[in-house]
Amino acid sequence: MQSIDLKEKKFLGVRQNSKDKWRAYVDGEGKIVLPPEMSWYYGLKPGADLVLEEVGHGLKIRLPVNYLAKVYIEPTNRC
Repeated sequence: MQSIDLKEKKFLGVRQNSKDKWRAYVDGEGKIVLPPEMSWYYGLKPGADLVLEEVGHGLKIRLPVNYLAKVYIEPTNRC
């Protein structure tokens, strides 16, 4: 198992092909730590719920279904 000096741990945000890529790490308590830029970009606040899904040989992190970033209301008279 590799030890990590958290004081020297730096985050890396890379913009490639219009998709954002970030690096996170697991701290000494086993918690996944996201970079501040990612939290800001997705509007995540301390205590926010995230869903982790196992995908192939990795993890997919997504916001819960009940998380709404925007609501669009389209008026119509067809009911």
